[in-house]
Amino acid sequence: MSDKISEFEALVYFSGVCNIPDYASLKQTEKENMSQYFLSSLFGSTQYSSDGRVVAKTPSVGFSDDQDSVDVALDDKMVRSFSHEVGLNVQLSIIPALQQILSEHTFSKNFVFEMCDFSPLVPKSNVNLVANAIWLGFELDFSTAIHLIAPQIEKIVREQLKKHGAHTTNIDKNGIEHENGLSTLLDMQEAVAVFGQDKLFELKALFANSIGPNLRNEVAHGLLTDSAAYSASPVYAWWMLLRMVIHSIIVSSEESNEADN
Repeated sequence: MSDKISEFEALVYFSGVCNIPDYASLKQTEKENMSQYFLSSLFGSTQYSSDGRVVAKTPSVGFSDDQDSVDVALDDKMVRSFSHEVGLNVQLSIIPALQQILSEHTFSKNFVFEMCDFSPLVPKSNVNLVANAIWLGFELDFSTAIHLIAPQIEKIVREQLKKHGAHTTNIDKNGIEHENGLSTLLDMQEAVAVFGQDKLFELKALFANSIGPNLRNEVAHGLLTDSAAYSASPVYAWWMLLRMVIHSIIVSSEESNEADN
Protein backbone atom coordinates (compact mmCIF):
# COMPACT_ATOMS: atom_id res chain seq x y z
CA MET A 1 0.00 0.00 0.00
CA SER A 2 2.95 2.36 0.50
CA ASP A 3 4.91 4.52 -1.97
CA LYS A 4 2.10 4.96 -4.49
CA ILE A 5 2.58 7.96 -6.78
CA SER A 6 -0.94 9.36 -6.75
CA GLU A 7 -4.02 9.28 -4.54
CA PHE A 8 -5.97 7.35 -7.17
CA GLU A 9 -3.24 4.73 -7.57
CA ALA A 10 -3.23 4.23 -3.81
CA LEU A 11 -7.00 3.74 -3.87
CA VAL A 12 -6.77 1.22 -6.71
CA TYR A 13 -4.49 -0.94 -4.57
CA PHE A 14 -6.62 -0.27 -1.50
CA SER A 15 -9.75 -1.45 -3.33
CA GLY A 16 -8.11 -4.85 -3.74
CA VAL A 17 -6.90 -5.27 -0.18
CA CYS A 18 -9.66 -7.86 0.46
CA ASN A 19 -11.15 -10.51 -1.78
CA ILE A 20 -14.79 -10.39 -2.80
CA PRO A 21 -16.54 -13.40 -1.22
CA ASP A 22 -16.54 -16.47 -3.46
CA TYR A 23 -20.17 -17.59 -3.32
CA ALA A 24 -19.66 -21.06 -4.80
CA SER A 25 -16.66 -21.82 -2.60
CA LEU A 26 -18.37 -20.55 0.55
CA LYS A 27 -21.48 -22.58 -0.21
CA GLN A 28 -19.45 -25.75 -0.73
CA THR A 29 -17.53 -25.19 2.50
CA GLU A 30 -20.69 -24.72 4.54
CA LYS A 31 -22.29 -27.78 2.93
CA GLU A 32 -19.29 -29.84 4.00
CA ASN A 33 -19.43 -28.35 7.49
CA MET A 34 -23.11 -29.27 7.80
CA SER A 35 -22.28 -32.85 6.84
CA GLN A 36 -19.22 -33.07 9.05
CA TYR A 37 -20.75 -31.40 12.10
CA PHE A 38 -24.20 -32.91 11.76
CA LEU A 39 -25.25 -32.27 15.37
CA SER A 40 -25.08 -28.52 14.82
CA SER A 41 -27.85 -28.83 12.25
CA LEU A 42 -30.16 -30.93 14.40
CA PHE A 43 -31.44 -27.87 16.22
CA GLY A 44 -32.71 -24.57 14.91
CA SER A 45 -31.58 -21.18 16.15
CA THR A 46 -33.11 -17.80 16.80
CA GLN A 47 -31.58 -14.42 15.98
CA TYR A 48 -32.33 -11.55 18.36
CA SER A 49 -31.88 -7.82 17.82
CA SER A 50 -30.05 -5.62 20.31
CA ASP A 51 -33.40 -4.70 21.91
CA GLY A 52 -34.51 -8.30 22.32
CA ARG A 53 -36.76 -8.73 19.28
CA VAL A 54 -36.74 -11.98 17.33
CA VAL A 55 -35.56 -10.95 13.85
CA ALA A 56 -34.79 -14.32 12.25
CA LYS A 57 -35.12 -18.04 12.81
CA THR A 58 -32.99 -20.80 11.31
CA PRO A 59 -34.91 -24.08 10.98
CA SER A 60 -33.53 -27.38 12.25
CA VAL A 61 -32.50 -29.77 9.52
CA GLY A 62 -32.21 -33.00 11.47
CA PHE A 63 -33.19 -36.09 9.53
CA SER A 64 -35.74 -34.25 7.42
CA ASP A 65 -35.75 -34.35 3.64
CA ASP A 66 -37.23 -30.84 3.54
CA GLN A 67 -34.97 -29.16 0.99
CA ASP A 68 -36.37 -25.71 1.79
CA SER A 69 -35.21 -26.01 5.40
CA VAL A 70 -31.80 -27.23 4.27
CA ASP A 71 -31.46 -24.29 1.88
CA VAL A 72 -32.44 -21.76 4.56
CA ALA A 73 -30.04 -23.27 7.09
CA LEU A 74 -27.22 -23.32 4.54
CA ASP A 75 -27.84 -19.71 3.55
CA ASP A 76 -27.84 -18.63 7.20
CA LYS A 77 -24.55 -20.40 7.83
CA MET A 78 -23.02 -18.70 4.80
CA VAL A 79 -24.11 -15.27 6.02
CA ARG A 80 -22.75 -15.94 9.51
CA SER A 81 -19.44 -17.10 8.03
CA PHE A 82 -19.25 -14.01 5.83
CA SER A 83 -20.03 -11.73 8.79
CA HIS A 84 -17.14 -13.29 10.69
CA GLU A 85 -14.89 -12.77 7.68
CA VAL A 86 -15.94 -9.11 7.52
CA GLY A 87 -14.65 -8.58 11.06
CA LEU A 88 -11.31 -10.17 10.23
CA ASN A 89 -10.93 -8.27 6.96
CA VAL A 90 -11.61 -4.94 8.63
CA GLN A 91 -9.28 -5.57 11.54
CA LEU A 92 -6.41 -7.19 9.65
CA SER A 93 -6.57 -5.58 6.21
CA ILE A 94 -8.85 -2.60 5.66
CA ILE A 95 -8.00 -0.46 8.68
CA PRO A 96 -4.21 -1.04 8.54
CA ALA A 97 -4.16 -0.33 4.79
CA LEU A 98 -6.29 2.80 5.24
CA GLN A 99 -3.99 4.10 7.96
CA GLN A 100 -1.02 3.56 5.66
CA ILE A 101 -2.45 5.48 2.72
CA LEU A 102 -3.72 8.27 5.01
CA SER A 103 -0.18 8.68 6.33
CA GLU A 104 1.05 9.30 2.77
CA HIS A 105 -1.88 10.99 1.02
CA THR A 106 -4.57 13.58 1.69
CA PHE A 107 -8.00 13.03 0.18
CA SER A 108 -9.85 16.31 -0.22
CA LYS A 109 -13.59 16.58 -0.71
CA ASN A 110 -12.96 17.97 -4.17
CA PHE A 111 -10.84 14.95 -5.16
CA VAL A 112 -13.50 12.52 -3.90
CA PHE A 113 -16.25 14.46 -5.66
CA GLU A 114 -14.38 14.42 -9.00
CA MET A 115 -13.74 10.69 -8.62
CA CYS A 116 -17.42 9.99 -7.99
CA ASP A 117 -18.48 12.33 -10.78
CA PHE A 118 -16.24 10.43 -13.19
CA SER A 119 -17.62 7.04 -12.11
CA PRO A 120 -20.34 5.63 -14.41
CA LEU A 121 -21.71 3.76 -11.40
CA VAL A 122 -22.65 6.85 -9.38
CA PRO A 123 -25.97 8.46 -10.43
CA LYS A 124 -25.37 12.07 -11.48
CA SER A 125 -28.23 13.17 -9.24
CA ASN A 126 -26.46 11.73 -6.19
CA VAL A 127 -22.77 12.52 -6.74
CA ASN A 128 -22.54 14.83 -3.72
CA LEU A 129 -24.17 12.31 -1.40
CA VAL A 130 -21.96 9.42 -2.51
CA ALA A 131 -18.85 11.62 -2.39
CA ASN A 132 -19.65 12.76 1.14
CA ALA A 133 -20.21 9.15 2.23
CA ILE A 134 -16.78 8.16 0.91
CA TRP A 135 -15.02 11.28 2.21
CA LEU A 136 -16.33 10.63 5.74
CA GLY A 137 -14.50 7.31 5.68
CA PHE A 138 -11.21 9.08 5.02
CA GLU A 139 -12.03 11.13 8.13
CA LEU A 140 -12.58 7.79 9.94
CA ASP A 141 -16.18 8.79 10.68
CA PHE A 142 -17.77 5.50 9.64
CA SER A 143 -20.70 5.83 12.05
CA THR A 144 -21.91 8.90 10.17
CA ALA A 145 -20.89 7.57 6.77
CA ILE A 146 -23.08 4.46 7.05
CA HIS A 147 -26.20 6.63 7.24
CA LEU A 148 -25.36 7.92 3.78
CA ILE A 149 -23.93 4.67 2.43
CA ALA A 150 -27.00 2.46 3.02
CA PRO A 151 -29.50 4.56 1.01
CA GLN A 152 -26.94 5.36 -1.68
CA ILE A 153 -26.17 1.66 -2.17
CA GLU A 154 -29.90 1.13 -2.64
CA LYS A 155 -30.01 3.96 -5.18
CA ILE A 156 -27.05 2.51 -7.09
CA VAL A 157 -28.58 -0.98 -7.11
CA ARG A 158 -31.90 0.40 -8.36
CA GLU A 159 -30.30 2.43 -11.14
CA GLN A 160 -28.13 -0.46 -12.29
CA LEU A 161 -31.15 -2.74 -12.49
CA LYS A 162 -33.09 -0.12 -14.46
CA LYS A 163 -30.22 0.17 -16.94
CA HIS A 164 -30.59 -3.55 -17.58
CA GLY A 165 -34.32 -3.28 -18.20
CA ALA A 166 -35.62 -4.37 -14.81
CA HIS A 167 -38.91 -2.95 -13.52
CA THR A 168 -38.12 -1.72 -9.99
CA THR A 169 -41.54 -0.48 -8.87
CA ASN A 170 -44.84 -1.94 -7.77
CA ILE A 171 -48.39 -0.57 -7.99
CA ASP A 172 -50.66 -0.85 -4.97
CA LYS A 173 -54.44 -1.40 -4.98
CA ASN A 174 -55.02 2.35 -5.29
CA GLY A 175 -52.95 2.56 -8.45
CA ILE A 176 -50.05 4.34 -6.72
CA GLU A 177 -46.59 3.34 -7.90
CA HIS A 178 -43.95 2.68 -5.24
CA GLU A 179 -40.24 1.99 -5.54
CA ASN A 180 -39.23 -1.46 -4.27
CA GLY A 181 -36.89 -1.63 -1.30
CA LEU A 182 -33.37 -3.03 -1.38
CA SER A 183 -34.29 -6.56 -0.31
CA THR A 184 -36.85 -6.85 -3.11
CA LEU A 185 -34.42 -5.36 -5.63
CA LEU A 186 -31.68 -7.83 -4.74
CA ASP A 187 -34.11 -10.74 -5.07
CA MET A 188 -35.05 -9.77 -8.61
CA GLN A 189 -34.21 -12.22 -11.37
CA GLU A 190 -32.06 -9.63 -13.15
CA ALA A 191 -29.86 -9.01 -10.09
CA VAL A 192 -27.57 -12.00 -10.69
CA ALA A 193 -26.89 -10.93 -14.28
CA VAL A 194 -26.23 -7.33 -13.22
CA PHE A 195 -23.99 -7.89 -10.19
CA GLY A 196 -22.81 -11.49 -10.45
CA GLN A 197 -23.43 -14.11 -7.76
CA ASP A 198 -20.45 -13.15 -5.59
CA LYS A 199 -21.22 -9.41 -5.34
CA LEU A 200 -24.92 -10.08 -5.03
CA PHE A 201 -24.32 -12.33 -2.04
CA GLU A 202 -22.07 -9.67 -0.51
CA LEU A 203 -24.77 -7.00 -0.89
CA LYS A 204 -27.48 -9.23 0.54
CA ALA A 205 -25.42 -10.48 3.47
CA LEU A 206 -24.29 -6.99 4.45
CA PHE A 207 -27.38 -4.89 3.81
CA ALA A 208 -30.48 -7.04 3.52
CA ASN A 209 -30.24 -10.22 5.59
CA SER A 210 -31.49 -10.27 9.19
CA ILE A 211 -28.91 -12.92 10.10
CA GLY A 212 -26.17 -10.48 9.10
CA PRO A 213 -25.68 -6.78 9.94
CA ASN A 214 -28.85 -5.91 7.98
CA LEU A 215 -27.53 -2.38 7.53
CA ARG A 216 -30.23 -1.09 5.21
CA ASN A 217 -33.02 -1.95 7.63
CA GLU A 218 -31.07 -0.86 10.72
CA VAL A 219 -30.25 2.54 9.23
CA ALA A 220 -33.62 3.16 7.55
CA HIS A 221 -35.60 2.54 10.74
CA GLY A 222 -33.25 4.18 13.24
CA LEU A 223 -32.35 0.83 14.79
CA LEU A 224 -28.58 1.12 14.42
CA THR A 225 -27.10 1.44 17.91
CA ASP A 226 -23.90 3.26 18.83
CA SER A 227 -22.02 -0.01 19.21
CA ALA A 228 -23.22 -1.31 15.83
CA ALA A 229 -22.39 1.99 14.13
CA TYR A 230 -18.80 1.70 15.38
CA SER A 231 -18.46 -1.99 14.51
CA ALA A 232 -16.69 -3.61 11.56
CA SER A 233 -19.74 -3.76 9.28
CA PRO A 234 -20.00 0.00 8.52
CA VAL A 235 -16.26 0.07 7.81
CA TYR A 236 -16.58 -2.82 5.37
CA ALA A 237 -19.66 -1.22 3.77
CA TRP A 238 -17.67 1.99 3.24
CA TRP A 239 -14.75 0.07 1.70
CA MET A 240 -17.16 -1.87 -0.52
CA LEU A 241 -18.76 1.33 -1.87
CA LEU A 242 -15.32 2.81 -2.51
CA ARG A 243 -14.26 -0.41 -4.26
CA MET A 244 -17.35 -0.34 -6.46
CA VAL A 245 -16.64 3.25 -7.51
CA ILE A 246 -12.94 2.60 -8.20
CA HIS A 247 -13.62 -0.56 -10.19
CA SER A 248 -16.30 1.16 -12.26
CA ILE A 249 -13.78 3.84 -13.26
CA ILE A 250 -11.17 1.22 -14.19
CA VAL A 251 -13.64 -0.81 -16.28
CA SER A 252 -14.91 2.33 -17.98
CA SER A 253 -11.36 3.43 -18.85
CA GLU A 254 -10.50 -0.02 -20.21
CA GLU A 255 -13.62 -0.09 -22.36
CA SER A 256 -12.83 3.43 -23.65
CA ASN A 257 -9.28 2.40 -24.58
CA GLU A 258 -10.55 -0.70 -26.39
CA ALA A 259 -13.03 1.42 -28.34
CA ASP A 260 -10.25 3.83 -29.35
CA ASN A 261 -8.10 0.96 -30.56
